[in-house]
Amino acid sequence: MKIRLSFKTPDVVDDAVEEEFPTTIPNYETDDFDEMEPDSDEYLEVMVKREELTEFLKQWVGYGEYVSIEFDQEANTAVVLKAVDWIR
Repeated sequence: MKIRLSFKTPDVVDDAVEEEFPTTIPNYETDDFDEMEPDSDEYLEVMVKREELTEFLKQWVGYGEYVSIEFDQEANTAVVLKAVDWIR
């Protein structure tokens, strides 16, 4: 038997991408974090990486928050479906 479950998790992509490529840098003097300067090369590089990762994730995450997984009990498998296969 196969069953498909869909999950809605708002901001999941944005939160994961931000965690992977933060725009903050550790400040060891204050034991805190400082925001990168928006016009710095480092900031622009991070933003490009964020965009690339977001585009990659769109293959499986619809509208930035929906994921659909198909479970096959007979094959004992679970497959994350590409968004184009289930978004109508």
